Amino acid sequence: MRRSATLRAWLAALVVALLAAPVAKAQVTGLYYQEVEKDGRIYVFNTPERYKSWSEGGEMGTAITLIGRGPNGETVVAENETAADLYFYKHNLPGYDRPTPKPTVPAAYPSTKIGGRVFRLLKQGNRGQRDPRQEWR
Repeated sequence: MRRSATLRAWLAALVVALLAAPVAKAQVTGLYYQEVEKDGRIYVFNTPERYKSWSEGGEMGTAITLIGRGPNGETVVAENETAADLYFYKHNLPGYDRPTPKPTVPAAYPSTKIGGRVFRLLKQGNRGQRDPRQEWR
């Protein structure tokens, strides 16, 4: 009895693993990475379209340029932040500091101006109402 339960559990695990394999393969095949060393710079791409455009015309377009960040002091020109992160990870180099965007602070009470008067809106269902604490001006 115990042996058949163990066998069923093992078979169920095998079926789940076989069904999950194509999903994992599909995720891996979607990745792209290309790096090219040219003229003392290292160009890094993570989309085949941008790499093809660069290899045909030599223009990178919008990019991140990191001076002296290559393994031997080369300039790294990355297509985007993801490409730069992949490059640094691949070569076991420290990541680069990018500015953190300032968080936006939502207003405590959203307001609107109508005819020279300011109304603070309170949410109640799907409609806004005038804040009863506010005085008319």
